[in-house]
Amino acid sequence: MSEERGFPVLSVIELIEAGQVDDNLFKNCIEYLSNNKISDKERSQLLTVLWPLDFAQEGVSELIQTTVETAPPRSPLLRQFFQLAAADLQGTQRPNGSLIEIARLWHQLQPDNIPVLVALINLYQQQGEYERGSHYAEIFCDRAPDLPKKIAAHYLLLRCLLTTGDGFQRALRVHHTLEKLIEELVATQPPLQLPDIIQGFAVTSFLPYLEDNPQKLHRLRCQVSGFLQGKVREQFGFSEPPPKSGQLRRVGYLSASLRRNSVGYLLRWLLKSHHPQLEVFAYSLRQTGDGIQQEIAESVSHFRDCSQLQIPQIAQLIRQDALDLLIDLDSLTSSKATAVLALKPAPVQATWLGFDASGLPAIDYFLVSDRLLPESAQTYYGSQIQRLPGSFIAVDGFEVGVPTRRREDLEIPADAVVYLSSQTGAKRHPENGRSQLRILKQVPNSYFLIKGLYSDRHSLEAFFSELAEAEGVNPQQLRFLPDDPTEASHRANLSLADVVLDTFPYNGATTTLETLWMGIPVVTQLGEQFASRHSAEFLQQAGIAEGIATNAAEYVDWGVRLGCDRPLREDIAWRLRQSRAYSPLWDTEQFAREMEAAFTQMVS
Repeated sequence: MSEERGFPVLSVIELIEAGQVDDNLFKNCIEYLSNNKISDKERSQLLTVLWPLDFAQEGVSELIQTTVETAPPRSPLLRQFFQLAAADLQGTQRPNGSLIEIARLWHQLQPDNIPVLVALINLYQQQGEYERGSHYAEIFCDRAPDLPKKIAAHYLLLRCLLTTGDGFQRALRVHHTLEKLIEELVATQPPLQLPDIIQGFAVTSFLPYLEDNPQKLHRLRCQVSGFLQGKVREQFGFSEPPPKSGQLRRVGYLSASLRRNSVGYLLRWLLKSHHPQLEVFAYSLRQTGDGIQQEIAESVSHFRDCSQLQIPQIAQLIRQDALDLLIDLDSLTSSKATAVLALKPAPVQATWLGFDASGLPAIDYFLVSDRLLPESAQTYYGSQIQRLPGSFIAVDGFEVGVPTRRREDLEIPADAVVYLSSQTGAKRHPENGRSQLRILKQVPNSYFLIKGLYSDRHSLEAFFSELAEAEGVNPQQLRFLPDDPTEASHRANLSLADVVLDTFPYNGATTTLETLWMGIPVVTQLGEQFASRHSAEFLQQAGIAEGIATNAAEYVDWGVRLGCDRPLREDIAWRLRQSRAYSPLWDTEQFAREMEAAFTQMVS
């Protein structure tokens, strides 16, 4: 390489642009930059040519870091780096790994920049690097400058800990602190910036994973949502909602999940079955163009892509569409949707399907089945509970692919009893995990297949291995499965299991429906809160009483009995197959009529 002012900038640029990069090129550049000075112009040229490269390529990230960190304190190069980094982090066109490197370097340069720290935490979570996400979330907790940021920091830390699959005890402590911070927020009502308002709606989301206490949950949730609704209206202005029409002509569904997602998979059947005279609007907060989203778009009268619209724009669009009823499908799982609903763009608003009620005063109704919630629930719910006579969801079925795993692939004997649990890391409560392993211990020749959706596999294995040692269960009976390539193959692979073990205090929902469709017995524990009553509801709607427990001891008893009694398992499997002909779970036409009757009652 030829020398220019002692540093081969032009040669390096030419080699990079020509794709002639070897292992020594970046190494030599890093060594030179670390020991010599170069001009701002040369440094800027180098950063410009390096920036489009893949940050995961060996040496690229380190050279960019050295180029920036060795610049003088007032160098314009720092401003150039911040501009490039901000554009990439906002656009998210790069692979996650490259975005992590960009955010990590920015954090090193500006450790007190909170938005960058939050971006780094979220990126690590999206990458599945939950331990690293937890590390930076703890840094955020230490550096949060005010009460709203402290709440955001503890929420992000809690999300990281629960997602790993083995951070439960730490998560309990963090949530206890978070509850105190929330109480302080509501009591003091400090000024809030818009990001704090929008993100704040979600801060009570994880309590139902930690304990079955609906009274506490909804007291806290109503306090937070009521306070933040006022802040949203202060921020964007508030107009009184349109008057009720008294008729059901136009209904809208608002969601970030109108796509390949559990909500999307379930909702599409209802949309296909709505009465032709009902004008149906779908407001999608996330644009993916996947097959499920296309299916939903083709099933409604009007599909609105709101992914690029701001909160007041979405609310105005809904107002212009003159709905009689707006259905919220996400509740607290989409803070953007919650903020739109806080502006009350429709005369009647209801939450259904995706999550428990949000506690938002602007939501008039919460739709459930007649027996899903106890009668006492109305005393602690903010919204009016609207009860359906049958199931609170129905589908015409699930697409099933070809199995990709066999028992012999997992070194499991053909005559073994196989249990399965496939849930997110957040649902792995230690007490429920102990119950599952106590079942395994009492059933001869049994194995336990464990899938951790959106979980850190290493942490999940550590979680169950520690429990197995404590319960005296042979770890050789455990099998940890990777994710399946598609939902259809996941359902096909359910046939590996003789019995599916549900989670508690947060049950499965779509996972339980898929299991019942495949004709596999389920053991579930019935609790008090909405999240701990899904599976029992589905079993009862399918005509199955076996497997429903009211406490941990009954859960173990049912697990053992179903494992040891093959004729009973076969009988349940037969009844589940027969239920396809008569159960409300699999009759979308009937369900659509019941929903429309409930809609009519709500708008009258």
